[in-house]
Amino acid sequence: MSLFGIIKLALQPLREFYLDTMSRHFQQPWTTPTNLLPILMALRIDCVHEALALFAGGVLAPVPFSFGDAVLMPPAEEPCLVFNAKSGHCRDNASWVIGRIIRDYGSWIDAAIQVKMDGMIEERHLYHRQSSKDTAPPRPGQAGLCISVYEPSRDKTAGVPSLGLLYWTGLAVVGMQILIAAIPFALSGDLSILLITLSGTILALGTGSLSQWKSEKWACRRKSSDPFILTSGNGAQHAIMILGNGHGLHLEDLAAVKTRRPSGASSRLYLAGISFLWLGLLIFAARLSQNTGYFLAVGSIGTIQNIFASSLSQNPSMLGVHLDFVEVVGETNVFAALMALEGKYKGAGDCLLREFFPGGLRPGEQEKWDKLTGRAAEVQDQSVSQTRKDQ
Repeated sequence: MSLFGIIKLALQPLREFYLDTMSRHFQQPWTTPTNLLPILMALRIDCVHEALALFAGGVLAPVPFSFGDAVLMPPAEEPCLVFNAKSGHCRDNASWVIGRIIRDYGSWIDAAIQVKMDGMIEERHLYHRQSSKDTAPPRPGQAGLCISVYEPSRDKTAGVPSLGLLYWTGLAVVGMQILIAAIPFALSGDLSILLITLSGTILALGTGSLSQWKSEKWACRRKSSDPFILTSGNGAQHAIMILGNGHGLHLEDLAAVKTRRPSGASSRLYLAGISFLWLGLLIFAARLSQNTGYFLAVGSIGTIQNIFASSLSQNPSMLGVHLDFVEVVGETNVFAALMALEGKYKGAGDCLLREFFPGGLRPGEQEKWDKLTGRAAEVQDQSVSQTRKDQ
């Protein structure tokens, strides 16, 4: 026998011991995942938080029982600016609702906006082909500024979310979890999985039913008559103008609200009680020793649903902001787009001018702008008055 064969034979018992030990080490958590459950239950998973933020504020928040905890409204996901086109004021957005509207905008724009955008990009592409030395310049990803004009719905109440497909999917998942949890009881009479699932579902629904969610989610005046403009700022391709017709939310108020903990004593007491019950459920789940795979399946299904709910793009109606499309204003030149907007909606283009042209306009552009807004006439009248005083 060769030296290599002798070494291999000598190491065979060690190899078998190592593989057997590692195999049992990795298989044990999945065959009896008792030790995994407290860790998973204690995880702070953002998807649970965002799913609660999405559904809370209505009659029922169908957030399935899953692994993780939650607090109240999360901070804004997408940075943007909110302009009051009437007063000219501008605010950095702190609202989760407005941030979601901006984040998901590409999924709910009207078909007319997409047609306008395609035309603007093609026009810019044609200009590049004609003016560039490159015989085949790449098609630009954006062009100029596109302002979509909406108005609040007159048929739906602002601050009351619509029940979309995702809402009913959440309810269906809750039902599926209960059916899975009932399997051990039907097969062997083990009621523990079903009791934990029902308790977790009640606690999840109870957390979402707290009235503080609604007061934080839509912390603003209603029936606003002020027009607002939402945009990511200088360099953005899109801006969203929402006209004031007395049926919408006051978005400047909403943008200024910082995420906070519940201030009322009743809300604090309610959340303290919910947290105590969650802790009790965690302790009880940690003592499971049978049929834990069913419980792992129940929690995993809920977690997947919450990840899906928190990441899926939503129409603003799901957030309680009901909008009807009016028109789209867009030009391949940003200044021309603001001129067109100001010509149709006085003050709207003016409040965006400072954001998109922080260094000021060129002399020729300034002259056009003053003529459009009537400032040229005002300057001329002031000059005449000053001359008369000097005389």
